[in-house]
Amino acid sequence: MPYLGRAPTGTGSVTEIDGDLKITGQLTAGKYNSKFAIDATDGSASNYLSHLLIEDGGTDGSGTNAGDDLILEDQTLDLPIDRQLPDCSSDDAVITRSGNFDIFTFNSSGSFNFRTGFDDTLGDQLTEVLVVAGGGGGGRGAATNYTAGGGGAGGYRTVMASLASGGNSVTVGAGGAGSTSSNGGGSNGGTTTLGNVSSTGGGGGGSQATNTTGAGGGSGGGGGLNANGGAGNTGSFDPVEGFAGGQGGSSNSGGGGGGATAVGANGSSINGAAGGAGAANDITGTAVQYAGGGGGAGNQNGGAGGAGGGGAGGETGANGGTVGGANTGGGGGGGTGNQTGNGAAGGSGVVIIKVPVG
Repeated sequence: MPYLGRAPTGTGSVTEIDGDLKITGQLTAGKYNSKFAIDATDGSASNYLSHLLIEDGGTDGSGTNAGDDLILEDQTLDLPIDRQLPDCSSDDAVITRSGNFDIFTFNSSGSFNFRTGFDDTLGDQLTEVLVVAGGGGGGRGAATNYTAGGGGAGGYRTVMASLASGGNSVTVGAGGAGSTSSNGGGSNGGTTTLGNVSSTGGGGGGSQATNTTGAGGGSGGGGGLNANGGAGNTGSFDPVEGFAGGQGGSSNSGGGGGGATAVGANGSSINGAAGGAGAANDITGTAVQYAGGGGGAGNQNGGAGGAGGGGAGGETGANGGTVGGANTGGGGGGGTGNQTGNGAAGGSGVVIIKVPVG
């Protein structure tokens, strides 16, 4: 490994010595056209896909570079490095453009063809992806007691994924069904996958007498009568994919389903609890909320759905809970059980892939 020292001050030059590059000064460039930035004031440098990492050299010349040798001194230079950008396609995705990126949005299952990937021996074929599972369905209370929990949000994950060249299977999880049976718990949402990346479906909401505890999932379902909410992050991911559901109250108040960023609220008195908040993500170029928990049912007022597609809980005399938002992974609202007070279905999940184009 050659010397990678801290840049001194002064005027410099650029030379090539036996294939090695000697740069005097500051090297600057953009991310995705395969250029990188070096701050000559402290010797530090990085680029988007970690193809180059130069730590602060200080006086000892420490640093790393996976490719050819570099000697860095003092100067400013724009240096492009040829690297082939991904050539991707899909007949199943909605494709939009945001700046220097193509955005592939899968609202239903399909296939993503990663035709070439990065032609770069220095790093992995890393691509930013958002993977949200289907939200859990809300539970249903009984005709004389309206305690039912909201469905938990589908697991929410945003990662830099290493995708295989060729076809990558995409499965978008469906929202779990809300309960249509008195004292019935809601169903869990479906798992969403992209290649080897997955997120777990949200847990179904609990009810009054049977299936009282909210089910575990990406985020947990809210509890029924005096019952705990279900556990979140059952996929054991780090960072977590979601949070637990809230506890049901002693009467007429279901717990809220967990969300991507917060635990569902606990039921109290005669009002249903709110679902946990989801997460905002701007992978498409516009910030959108995903994976909010469903609100619990209440005798007087249903709990609000969590931001990010969570459905509101039902209340006495109303038509049950509100469904989770489509392609948000929001949990369904809990139903009161009287009249047509069914638990509501969770929202379907989504897969979004962000690919540099220049």
